[in-house]
Amino acid sequence: MRRARGARGARQAGQGSSSYGGYSFGKYSYPGLYSSADFHSPTCAITNYGDASNVQGCELSGLADLNTGSSYVRDQIAAYLNKLTSLGVDGFRVDAAKHISPAAGSSPTPTARTAAGPASTAR
Repeated sequence: MRRARGARGARQAGQGSSSYGGYSFGKYSYPGLYSSADFHSPTCAITNYGDASNVQGCELSGLADLNTGSSYVRDQIAAYLNKLTSLGVDGFRVDAAKHISPAAGSSPTPTARTAAGPASTAR
């Protein structure tokens, strides 16, 4: 990601540990949203794709892994998806579904609004 300059050459944030809105965060700390308690602990790395618990409870390439078994985490994901839906987003693609335990539900959260009818596939 490149740094951008705004009006009059002012630097725009959005790299490292700050967002474009100027909020600070860390790998396991997103103030007002997630804390270290919302991630799988103890941390581990995925080492065996044949072991579901390793794939669903450990970090992929050092990326922080939210604990989707937590109702709080699922509620936050649902709120975000619902917000995007209210802005006009029609659907979502979840490429990392195998990293979410079936115990967390068949979708990221049971509180997210869903459209009626089967999913369509483009051919």
